[in-house]
This record gives sequence, C-alpha cells and structure tokens, in this order.
Amino acid sequence: MDGLFGMLDQHYLNPLIKYSNNTLWFQYYLKQYKEITDRNSKIVKAWLNIGEDLYPNMTFDKIYYFDNAYFRLNKIYDYKPKEDTLCEFLKLVEYTKPATENGVNGGWDDTDTFSDYFPTPSSILNGSGNTGFNRGADNTMTDTAIAIGNNNTYGGIGLVSIMSSSNVNVADGVTQATVINSDGLEVQENSLYINGVNVIPNENLTAFSKVDQTADGAGIAKEISLTGSTLNGDSISISGNEITIERGGLYNININAQIYRISGGSAEDFFMWVEGDSGSGFSALPNSARHSSTLNSNKTFIVPMEITQTFNAGDILKFMFEVSSTNVYLNYEPASGSRPEVNSFNAIVRRVL
Repeated sequence: MDGLFGMLDQHYLNPLIKYSNNTLWFQYYLKQYKEITDRNSKIVKAWLNIGEDLYPNMTFDKIYYFDNAYFRLNKIYDYKPKEDTLCEFLKLVEYTKPATENGVNGGWDDTDTFSDYFPTPSSILNGSGNTGFNRGADNTMTDTAIAIGNNNTYGGIGLVSIMSSSNVNVADGVTQATVINSDGLEVQENSLYINGVNVIPNENLTAFSKVDQTADGAGIAKEISLTGSTLNGDSISISGNEITIERGGLYNININAQIYRISGGSAEDFFMWVEGDSGSGFSALPNSARHSSTLNSNKTFIVPMEITQTFNAGDILKFMFEVSSTNVYLNYEPASGSRPEVNSFNAIVRRVL
C-alpha cells in the first residue's frame, strides 16, 4: 500500500487526515496513459523518406503534425538512408488532467471534497467492538497501531502492526513491533514475529567456570562444572551445570576450554562435547565433539567449538570432557596485576531463530 504511485481503494490513516491525488502516477503517467487508451486514439503507420540529416532528430518525445492531426513517434522499422522507411505513430487525443475544485491539478485544500480522486477511509473503522485503526472484531489499539484480526490489544504510543493475527497482546512499553499470522502471543520486546516466533531474537546465555577441573581418571567422561552465568531473555534457563531450552528454535552454541598439561613425555589427548536430553536421557549431540592432543609438558592450549542446531522446548544441555591422562586438565588462571583472570571454560548459547 503506497500512496505515492496511485490513489488507494482503502487506507489506514486517521479519517481527518487529508491526503492528495498528486501522486507519481498523476504527475508523470496519467496523461500518457489516457492518450494511449482513449477510444479515439489510433496507431498509424506511414512510409517516410527520412534524410540522413533529419534522422537524428526523429526522437520519441516530440509531437509530429500531419494529415490534420498530432502524432507521437512510436517505432521506426529498419531505417535505411535514401529509402522509404516504415514508421509507426500514435495519434494523440488531447487530454487535460482533472483539476480539484480550486482549479489546481492535484493537491488538496479545504475547498475540496471527497470524490473518486480523494477516496474516503473506506469504512476501515466499522469492525465490531474495535478501538483504534483495525479490521476484525474486539481489537483495542491506539492511534499509532494497526490490527487486522480479532481480540488484539496494545496501549502504548509506538508503531505496532498486527496482521492476520488474533489474541495478541503487545506490552505498552514496546515501541516498534510487527506481528504476522500469530495467535495468543505475548509481545514483550521490539522485534518481528511470524507464526508466533520472534525471528529477530536477542536472547543468550553466557556460562563460565572459574575453577580448575580434573577428570576422575583416564578415559572417564566428566561433566564440566559451571560456576556462574549471565542471562538475557527468557528462551534459555540454567540450573547448576544444566541448560534448559525454554523456547524451541535454532540455537548457536559457542564454547572454549583452556587446557593445561602438567607433565609426561608422550602425546596426551583432550576431548570435549555437548550432550542433550530430549526426554529419554543424555546423549552426545551430532557433530559436537572436539579432540586436541599435546606432546609438550607445562603447556597451555585452547580448545574452541561452535555448533548450530535446532532444539525443542524442554531440551536440556550439558558440557562434557574426557582425557587420556589426569596430567591434562581444565585450567583457571586468576587475575594478576593488570592482567584479568582467564576462565577455564566459557560457553555462549544464543537463540538465532
């Protein structure tokens, strides 16, 4: 819906707002369209002998007069100098743009009245039990919001659009939101919601560990201990070492572990992975494992990992590690002087979609 290009059959402006028929269509295309489509307009073809000096001036924007009528050049067929050339012309019919009551083409002022050139709001407010600008029934919206559906509410002063949706409640503090094809949705933040899903989420969990962690023995898997976290949004929650997905969707998991090897002369291995429980017990997530080896003693190294996967609401995640020797462990370094502390483990879980 764009009033720049042509008059609208229906609009969602305040009925008291006056808007103009002086659109791009009215300004630049209406006259040409009327000239071409008028019942008295004709296509005329003529053979003309066009000299080489005249041909460059045979342009399509000029008006040509012959046979007691005005024409506009439409096409030239296979021009050849010093030979007759077939030309196609459009016979013009004089057309004057309609003027408003004050005699000015386009525009609006207090002397004008609603007409075909100035359509009314087309009964956009006649739904049952509506307040605000709505289509449907029992919508309660403010003047800055639009609702198409039933039983939608918003009491704030922001720009909110609810389309093809019902039973949607937008918090008054939201300032910019669009909801499409959703039912029973509670909107608490600025975003775009389609089919009940926030498609531009900004929700994440950051979890970390500030302690050394040693395995219970070689080849024995151990749960990584999380000693702290920060949470943004309500799509994710955490309890102890377990992270729960509260809203199903696509998630990105980015983790890294700082590993230290004390001693030993042969290669030592470190493994890290993510396990998930969808209701039938924990198991390793596909493509989530990482493996690193070191030959050097007194060596610190970082093991990073990133995966993106779809989870269902209620899925539970935890992080695991295993070593080939307890000489290898997750290493925490406290702050020293101006140098900040280094966590033994970091994880960011972010909802993408």
